[in-house]
Amino acid sequence: MSTSASTNKFFKLSLGLTLVLGSVVAQQATAHGYVDSPKSRSLACYEGINSNCRAPYEPQGVEFGGGGGAFGVLPPGNEAFPVGGPKDGDIAAGGLTSKYGNLNTQTADRWTKTKVSTGKNTFRWHYTAAHQTAYWQFFITKKGWNPNMPLSRSSFESTPIGQEIHNGTNADSKLGGMKSTHTLNIPADRSGYNVILATWKTSDTSAAFYQVIDVDVQNGVIAVPSKWSKIGSIQPSQTDLKADSVVTARVMVGGAEDVSKQTVLTIQSDEDGKSSQWPHKLATKINAEDFGYKAGLLNKNDEVKPAYGLNNAYVQKDSKVSGLIIDIQRASPAFSMDITGLNSTYKIQDGKVTLHFNVNAIGDSSHVQNIVYNAQREEVARGEADVNDGTEHFSIDVNKAVAGNYDLVTVAKAKSGKVIQKTSSFKMMGEDISIPDDPIDVVPPVNDKYDFTYPNGIDSYTFGTRVLQPKDGSIYQCKPLPHGFWCKQGAYAPGGIYSSEAWTKVSN
Repeated sequence: MSTSASTNKFFKLSLGLTLVLGSVVAQQATAHGYVDSPKSRSLACYEGINSNCRAPYEPQGVEFGGGGGAFGVLPPGNEAFPVGGPKDGDIAAGGLTSKYGNLNTQTADRWTKTKVSTGKNTFRWHYTAAHQTAYWQFFITKKGWNPNMPLSRSSFESTPIGQEIHNGTNADSKLGGMKSTHTLNIPADRSGYNVILATWKTSDTSAAFYQVIDVDVQNGVIAVPSKWSKIGSIQPSQTDLKADSVVTARVMVGGAEDVSKQTVLTIQSDEDGKSSQWPHKLATKINAEDFGYKAGLLNKNDEVKPAYGLNNAYVQKDSKVSGLIIDIQRASPAFSMDITGLNSTYKIQDGKVTLHFNVNAIGDSSHVQNIVYNAQREEVARGEADVNDGTEHFSIDVNKAVAGNYDLVTVAKAKSGKVIQKTSSFKMMGEDISIPDDPIDVVPPVNDKYDFTYPNGIDSYTFGTRVLQPKDGSIYQCKPLPHGFWCKQGAYAPGGIYSSEAWTKVSN
């Protein structure tokens, strides 16, 4: 038991009591402490034993405090847990979600575990700032708890497996340092992965400190030290990887990279790139190449086996490998480009033709260049712009236009380096030549509220112009600029395939 404790007393805490948590406010205090033996989850993150958990720079600051409510009406010894304390799902972070929320993640394989045995075990609190103390309590997860669910009050036994009442003096009284030791009795019916919640209740403030310890209970067997030492981990990516992505395991030997020991995994399919799948494939390949370390998770027989999701990197004493770095090079986006809205025929007006069209460059940001060539393969006009993974409208004037055949060459250069070229051909016709329309089956109009019968007066169409489309008997109104520019273009004829880009149907 703790050398600084005075009296031992065990409380029977009823979960039937109303949880008064809403009024309790999490706050940071100046006093600090953490469990350093066995190492708590927050300390293991801080020391890098737990990887990729944004190591808390203050593992000792996982506290919850307030006053009133749950703290003001309950007798000493009942405030910290389970009646009081942080809300379910936020227990590991002590209610300080913004600072320690990464500690709340809870799966069967997320955290490094310390082997302990059933029966008596010694746990140790380490203090970075002394505090007058009321008591310590230790709670263990229930038999049959689900390790893949967020920690809640229903995860833990309501009766602590260790509790020590203190006399209100500082917690560091007799150990010659800022520490205190405590004896816990782990039940004989527990085995495998369990979580122990340690609470330290101060007596000079309303705050309590919270530490969760991830343990592997050996069920009465004295824990035998593993022959493996962890040197790194393979963390699942936050998002899945696409096919052709490349994952490289870089090996450190004596503090320097040994490129001869690299393991490179190329993702063959989107299914293989799922965040739960590719770490298993990489670990399997690492173990097959045998570069002086193994990747996976330790099983009960102290064997390293590849796992789906998190994998750790382990070495034995004779290995020279000292670290592992994982690099991920994601596959380039699936970039595509096409052109819409370009007419097959244009009529020259006042010696000029204006081309209106859209370039759809999807999947990556790109620079798009459009060049117009005449029949003699001479450049006569151009227009270019940056397109940020979307659609850009281009308006290009061809001055001194001459009747004949033309090519529009569009080249899109994506940020990823991919280049796509499309060539679109069209014809310009002289000013004295009319462009024939398709035969029209006239449908009687439903009313006379329109300005023109399409395509009569097409050169004067502008925002608000209403036309009757004799093909379907409907009335359409020209949209505001810049869409209104297209009302004069035959490709955007009302009722046609691109009608909605230039016209609004106002009646049937």
